[in-house]
Amino acid sequence: MPVIGANLLIGTFRLILVFLYRERNINEFGIKIFFKN
Repeated sequence: MPVIGANLLIGTFRLILVFLYRERNINEFGIKIFFKN
């Protein structure tokens, strides 16, 4: 069952990336947060 959890995690992560991309914060703001943490 860990495969389902991994797919869910990847799905939510991609949704967050899409949201940040639409907000146009991914270049300045989103990438810094994702890679600092």
